[in-house]
Amino acid sequence: MADFHLDREMVDDFVAGRLGPGAEEVLAEQVARVMPFHWSLPPPVAARLSRITRHLGGEPALLAWLDRHPGLPRLTARSYAVIAVLDHLSARSAVVTALGEFRARNPDPPGLADYLPPRTDHETLASLSYAIEALLGDDRADDAVRLADAAAALVRSVSPRAAELDPDVGDLVAELEQARRAVRAVRGQVRGTGGVTVTEHEALTWPEVVTNVRASLDIARDAVSDARVWLSSDWQTPVLPNPATIDEARRDVEEILTEVQKMVVKAKVRLVGSV
Repeated sequence: MADFHLDREMVDDFVAGRLGPGAEEVLAEQVARVMPFHWSLPPPVAARLSRITRHLGGEPALLAWLDRHPGLPRLTARSYAVIAVLDHLSARSAVVTALGEFRARNPDPPGLADYLPPRTDHETLASLSYAIEALLGDDRADDAVRLADAAAALVRSVSPRAAELDPDVGDLVAELEQARRAVRAVRGQVRGTGGVTVTEHEALTWPEVVTNVRASLDIARDAVSDARVWLSSDWQTPVLPNPATIDEARRDVEEILTEVQKMVVKAKVRLVGSV
């Protein structure tokens, strides 16, 4: 049965700026547990959630606050980041067309056979958003993360065709990929335990630790690749600096990035050998 509890005194103290760090962790956990039911909360609980959201400055700020708290709050925030982009993409005709063409060849993409409706239309990606939220509400955090990952992978598969039809789709796809990396980094850090959250600092097996470290290393690798792209990009400035100084800095940073990338690969290989 869903837990629709938001402690009134904690909410009052939080809004008044009196809530201590330990109690704030508890409140963040409570918020994460009620969010999947935001459409059906009892009026008093819905009012408390609205107070917290207004106090923080809106829903994006609420998700940012949750992300600062490890365990279920962080996983919930990152899952909702995926949900938000999926909802935006579901309204884009180019994405629907590309998705329909893709499913004509691959009707059941990996990890989505149990969640995708037979028909492909503007509700298809939105149905995946709903399923992610429902899994969070059912205390199936890892399943929610896996579905978010699979949904983002599907969009990535159709994105080249969608971008041909609507170049503006590219920004949303990039945003979804960033959200995907973030949610993958918390995979396995929360397990449904009948109301108890197990964070990355409690009771993980070594293979679970390895899985999460490797996911974080993947994010680091991708960040290095992004840095390389920015480093090689064109630039302009009203006052031209010394070109020789710029070239030297670029070479030095390129060498550093190369070493970082090698170290990331070395760390991943070492982890694989430990399980």
